[in-house]
Amino acid sequence: MPTFETSPGSGAPTLHMAFVDALASAGEGSPEWRSVKAGWLVMRFVDKWAGAAVRGDATGPWLREVNAIHSAVADIPSGAAHRAVDLLYRALLDSWGRRAAPVPAALLAYAQRLERDEAWALAADVYETFLVHAATDADHDLAPDAYLRLGFCLRRAGRVDEAATAYGAAGVMAAAAGKVRTGLLARIGAARVLKHRGNLPAAASALDAILADAEAVAAAHTSAGLSDAVARARHDRGTLANEMGAYAQAVTLYYGALELYVDDASRARVLGDIATNLAALELREPARDANLVLLATAREPSIRHAAACNLMELAHLDGVESDFERYRHLLADVTLSPELAAHVRLVEGEGLQRFGHDAAARRAFAEALAAAEAVQLHAVAFRAGEALAAQDRRTSAAAERADRARDVAVPAAITHVVTAVRRMRELAAAPG
Repeated sequence: MPTFETSPGSGAPTLHMAFVDALASAGEGSPEWRSVKAGWLVMRFVDKWAGAAVRGDATGPWLREVNAIHSAVADIPSGAAHRAVDLLYRALLDSWGRRAAPVPAALLAYAQRLERDEAWALAADVYETFLVHAATDADHDLAPDAYLRLGFCLRRAGRVDEAATAYGAAGVMAAAAGKVRTGLLARIGAARVLKHRGNLPAAASALDAILADAEAVAAAHTSAGLSDAVARARHDRGTLANEMGAYAQAVTLYYGALELYVDDASRARVLGDIATNLAALELREPARDANLVLLATAREPSIRHAAACNLMELAHLDGVESDFERYRHLLADVTLSPELAAHVRLVEGEGLQRFGHDAAARRAFAEALAAAEAVQLHAVAFRAGEALAAQDRRTSAAAERADRARDVAVPAAITHVVTAVRRMRELAAAPG
C-alpha cells in the first residue's frame, strides 16, 4: 500500500487491479460492467493527469483517448455513480497539466460513492490513488480522513493487514494535525481489526481504553464530532459484548450509543442491534417493539427488511402463524442483499417447519444453505445444514418404523383379534 509520506504527487501509474478484477467478474455489457469499465479508464486517466501536472505539461490529452473515455462514461446508466465518474472526468479535462482542487475533491467524492455502493475494493483503490497523488496543503489536510476511510474499505474487502497499516497511518497523521476525532476513529478501526482477527480480549481492552479517552475528551470539549466518536466506541464495544455472549451489557452499551447518535442511519442500526440482543435475552416483547419501530421508520430498505425478518422469527417462536405469514409475504417480493436473503430463507424454513409445512421448509433450508455458502455465512450455513440433516433423520426414522410395522409377525394368541378388527373395518367400509 502506498504511504503518503513517500509518494505525494509522484504521478506513478498503476494497473488499478481492483477494477480489472471487477471487470473480470461482471457480465460483459451489463450495467455493472459498463460502470466499472468507465471507472477504470478514468482512474488510469487520473495517473496521466498527475504525471502531466508534475511535469507542467499542458499538451494533450490525446483526442482518441478522450473520446474513448467520454463514450465509456456516457454508457454508464444514469444515477449517482454516473454523476461521480463524470464529475471526476470533467475535472481532469479542465485542469490538465496543473494541480487543481476540483480533481482531489472529485476523487474523494467518487471513492465515497463506491463506498456507499459497498464496492469496497474499488473504493480502496480510489482512496489509495488520492493519497498517491496528494500534493497540496489541502490534500495534506484531507489525508488523515482518507487513510481512515481506506482502512475501513480494506477491512471490508478482507485485506486486514493493509487495513491495520492504513488505520495506523490515519492515527499518526491525525495526531500531527490535531484531529482528535479522526485519531479516535482510527483507534476504533484498529480495534475492529483485532476483532476481525479473532482476538476478542485484546479488542475489548482496546475499546475500553478508547471509550474512556473519548468520554474524557468529549466532556472537556463540546463537540458533536467527539460525541459521535463516543457513540461509535460504545457501539463497537456493544458489538464485542454481543459476540462474547454478554447480551445485557451489549444492550446497555448500545443504548448509550443510541442516546448520542444524531444521524438517523446510525440510530436505526444501533436500535436494530438492541433488538437482536433483547431477543437473545428472550425478551420478545421489547424486541418486537424495537423491530416494529424500525419497520415503520427506518429510511434504509435493508434495515426495514432485517426488522421484518426479525419479526418473522419472533412470530414463529411465539407460535403465531398469521404474523409469521404476514412478514414472510412482506419479504417475498423485495430485493435483498445476499447475506440477508440467506438469513430470511433460514428463518422462513424454521417457521414453516414450526407450523407443519415440512416440504416447503425443506426447500427454504436448501435455499438458505446455498445462499449462505455463496457468501461464506458459516453460522447460517451450519444451521440450515443441521435443519436439513434433522429432517433426513426424521424421515429415515419414520420409514424405519413403517418397515418394522410391516415386518412384525402377529402373535398367535391375538390372531383372532387382528382378524376380527380387519373384518370390522371391511364391514364399516372404512378406507384402507
